Amino acid sequence: MGARQSISQYSPLVLFFALFLMPIDWFSGTGFLFREAGAKPMNLFAAGWLLLLFIMGRNIWAMRVNIKAPYQLFIAGIVVSGGFAFLVGTINTPPLLTSDRSRSAQFFSQTAMLLLFMAVLQSQIYLFQSEKARSKVLIFLPWAASLHLFFFLAEAGGIFRPDAPGILAWFRNENGLIERASGLMSEPSYFGTFAALYSMPLLLFGGKYPLFNRLLALVILSCAFLVQSKSMYMVLGAQLAYLMFANQKSRNHRWVIWLALAAVVITGIYINAATQVLNLEENLSSIMRIGSNALALRVAADGYGVLGVGTGQFHFFYIPQFAPDFLFLSQEGLDQMYGVSGGRASTFNLPLRLLVETGLSGLLMAAWLVISLFVSQRRSTDTATQVGLCFVAGSLGFSMTQDSYCFPSLAFGMALAMTGPKSLSSTLTCRTI
Repeated sequence: MGARQSISQYSPLVLFFALFLMPIDWFSGTGFLFREAGAKPMNLFAAGWLLLLFIMGRNIWAMRVNIKAPYQLFIAGIVVSGGFAFLVGTINTPPLLTSDRSRSAQFFSQTAMLLLFMAVLQSQIYLFQSEKARSKVLIFLPWAASLHLFFFLAEAGGIFRPDAPGILAWFRNENGLIERASGLMSEPSYFGTFAALYSMPLLLFGGKYPLFNRLLALVILSCAFLVQSKSMYMVLGAQLAYLMFANQKSRNHRWVIWLALAAVVITGIYINAATQVLNLEENLSSIMRIGSNALALRVAADGYGVLGVGTGQFHFFYIPQFAPDFLFLSQEGLDQMYGVSGGRASTFNLPLRLLVETGLSGLLMAAWLVISLFVSQRRSTDTATQVGLCFVAGSLGFSMTQDSYCFPSLAFGMALAMTGPKSLSSTLTCRTI
């Protein structure tokens, strides 16, 4: 009993570190050693916490959740779908891309990423079994956000320099430096994702110090706007879409959300136009992202989307046969297509990756899990649950631009929403500004 009590007293510390580490997308101390699994330090932190709980004799699986879908079985089903597709593919499909990567190694490493997501989710579910931990989310959230804002402003002000030895250099990956500030994130897109994910709950629910928290949120969003983070608008749009479908009776909430959504859309269009995102002759980053989306769709449409090509196998289908013409304008795209690049080929869209690699069954299981979560908690009046759903919605918005199988903010939001109390009310009690 004493050991159990001693580990429980560290739950607030675990929660704070989780909130601080969650937005960080690259840390060289773990990224170079564990590659994709360690790039986001929150993943290893949460998995380590779960391992410690297991060693201490805690029952890490039999925990209360308020969701009808058997989430462990759904995630396991995605793993099985990808594994079956891989077995069929290795028998029937010859290697399509000459690469120094092994198809088997890619399968096992990316399957491990799915299992890592399960571990991160379970660790957070265990953490949020405690109502005390759930109640502290909005207390620790502004502190973690303020710390990240400090590093961003220190970089923008020239106090810290990412191109010199020091703390910021640990958070810049092998893709090189970007002229715009991004704090402890590797690039402005991840800073913008952090800004939206953390600011929306502070704006909606206020917390213990609502005026400070809302001012903090506006400052962070303004910083993301100034560094032209385009991912922020995808995240904000998804969060506002969740609020539109949440069960609200108040018309005042409705029109405020409509105005906010209109502002996000207009600002997003302006930023995209100013940065020529859709100019595929000038914007090489857009060529790569949109071209990879189109390539993945062509792979799926060619019949591979029914069963899937196997977990981690999209990399080997990144070939000229499926590439749209404009993708040949991108040197990065050419490097991927001809096996020059050492990195994993990305669909830059998680649902597309699930379709291509795990087939219709994997995509439908993932969709059903998320839909079940929103449906089961749609009427919740619990603030922490609504914060969790904001994180889930925002993470899904971000997954339209990236395709990692283990995004810690998604696991955090799912766990927070799953562990909420059942509500008999049909109103949403957030204090929308």
